[in-house]
Amino acid sequence: LVAAICAFAGGPSRLWPTVKRAYSDTPFKIAWIAGAYAAQNVLYFAALGRISAASYQVLSQSKMIFTAILAVTMLKEKLRKRDIAALVCLLGGSTLVQLSEMAGAGAGKGGAEALLGGGFAVLG
Repeated sequence: LVAAICAFAGGPSRLWPTVKRAYSDTPFKIAWIAGAYAAQNVLYFAALGRISAASYQVLSQSKMIFTAILAVTMLKEKLRKRDIAALVCLLGGSTLVQLSEMAGAGAGKGGAEALLGGGFAVLG
């Protein structure tokens, strides 16, 4: 690791600043994202019992949406137009699957279960 930092980060003089930056700034920013993933996985587990596997799989891809939001807000990343278009398509697909689940379940408890399960997955 030391050799890689010296070789690729600008020589031995950059070793200490690189190590200091890696342990001071980045872990705290990434810890928030890790906490969000952990909470999301707990909500996904609750959602899995209430929605179909296909709906769950599509909705679980919402991690990408939340990762993009956190990357932009906390890490000051810039999204390209292609990235934004992909996220919009992902969100649209998730919405369509959830609406089809609700329509397929019909009125009554089935529709409420699908809505609750989808809400857990989207909140997560």
